[in-house]
Amino acid sequence: CSFFFCLGHALVPPSARSLRARLVKPRPASGGSGGGGLDGEPDDEITLPDEDWRAFRARLIAMEKAAGASSGGAPATDSGAAVDQETSSSWAYESPLIEQGSVLLGGSQHAVGFGLNQQYFHKCVILVLQHDKSFTKGIILNRPTPKRTPDGFRLWYGGDVCGLNLSPMGQEFVCLHSLDQAQAREFSEEVVQGIYSTSLDDARTMVQQGIASKEDFWLFVGYAGWGPEQLQGELDRGSWHLAAADSTIVLQQLLEESSRDPNDHSDVGMHTWTELMRAIGRDDDARPRIFPDQMLREWYREHLAGEEVLSEDLDGSLASNVQEGVSSTSTGTSKRPTSTQTLDLKGRILRSTIPSAFLLSQQYLHKSLVLVIADTEDMSIGVVLNRPSASEVQFQSTGLRRRLNLGGEQAIGSIQMLLFHRLSGLADTSQPVGDSGLWQISVAQADVAMRSGRAEVEDFLCMTGVCAWPRRSLHDDIAAGKFSIVDSPSTALAWDEIFRISVCGDERDNGVEIWRMAETLGCQDTSSLDAAGQQREALADDALLEFARYFLHFTGEEEG
Repeated sequence: CSFFFCLGHALVPPSARSLRARLVKPRPASGGSGGGGLDGEPDDEITLPDEDWRAFRARLIAMEKAAGASSGGAPATDSGAAVDQETSSSWAYESPLIEQGSVLLGGSQHAVGFGLNQQYFHKCVILVLQHDKSFTKGIILNRPTPKRTPDGFRLWYGGDVCGLNLSPMGQEFVCLHSLDQAQAREFSEEVVQGIYSTSLDDARTMVQQGIASKEDFWLFVGYAGWGPEQLQGELDRGSWHLAAADSTIVLQQLLEESSRDPNDHSDVGMHTWTELMRAIGRDDDARPRIFPDQMLREWYREHLAGEEVLSEDLDGSLASNVQEGVSSTSTGTSKRPTSTQTLDLKGRILRSTIPSAFLLSQQYLHKSLVLVIADTEDMSIGVVLNRPSASEVQFQSTGLRRRLNLGGEQAIGSIQMLLFHRLSGLADTSQPVGDSGLWQISVAQADVAMRSGRAEVEDFLCMTGVCAWPRRSLHDDIAAGKFSIVDSPSTALAWDEIFRISVCGDERDNGVEIWRMAETLGCQDTSSLDAAGQQREALADDALLEFARYFLHFTGEEEG
């Protein structure tokens, strides 16, 4: 057992922040009349002054590392790296303890990361404000925005819970500061030694009373939250690195973030993450990761960029048009053309359009062909036609195999698979899907048709999952330009190729080429996009391939 862990678990109370402690030297093993020992008064006492116990732990780590180096042994690495306390008053080290004041660093060891979803967590730095058995709450420290309140407080993105994406009544604000005078403490709670939190209203009061200025505060909107044991599970999976850091380091990073140009999207807080990763000895992990880094920049550009003075309601809450992500299941606000308000989309085939609306989420809909199989006032349901996976299905009675396609991310009750075909000869056992030229058939009837010789396994598309849009919002997505309706799909689409990508054994085709075969149907060509648009479209292609690799188990490269 290392020196740190022997003392750490014995001496550090889980809820203590600052207290006075005594270390007792053990009695010599040879006995004698030393006049003290563990069963009597101590021979010597080492009295620790009131201080942050995390700083005491940091010194223990530094002592252990120094002892290991002087003895020629390898220094312990379980707890990361601590700054030498004899040469600096600042410190940071990796810690196994989740507690108020802990720092979470977006992990670098998990395969998927936050590139495909919740990009704001990629290379983020989170300060834990609250931690108990039932709930953990933290705020992201390295996502400043150029937005301000009407009275001039600069806004920082604190997280996706009660954040800028919600209506004003659902937002939550917290201000951090380092004001140590008694008047400021009356309005504040100590998060960790040297860092305090207060409400926006109390921050305004302190400014009005001359106790502070607006520049003394960092105003965060929203937070990140975890239920019981949830954060520990994510730590165990490598989603985060957990650290303790001196408040001087945290405040210095906040000051540096404040000084950066908010309209420069090249960094978006990643420098702060890199510096703290290096401070805890994670130099090898603190490296650029091209795809998720680009996705974080795109998320920032989409949701936080652009100077804006937020409107303020009568209750003091702030309103913004920030959305967490582009989603085909959003209700939408675009006015639908009259022709789509009453149009029954069942049997229609939709093509996602360029530039992509599915870069930051639902990447499987990028360059997709979607067959609408139901369209009511309450719900629209569709299946993606060109998303083959590496999984296969085998029909029980024939033993024949067919590739399984991802139809969408929603399940339909207990139905595990949907089958479609183009054979009019099976009309007596199938249901037509509108005027698409496709028929839906049950697994049992398809098996019977193959055993009787009326069909081959290559005649069927096998789908798992569906896409679902509530309250006719699919019509809004069409009006907003996320999808266009394919005219005369029975003759216009390359159906032979769509069915071909479901042949077992061909893992190189991820469905992109099938979409390209349909791009002559009025789709906007990428050559008409400006340079930034073409870059985003190329990034959306990369995101689709990442999705295919991790969720469809596709391992090939896109041709060309």
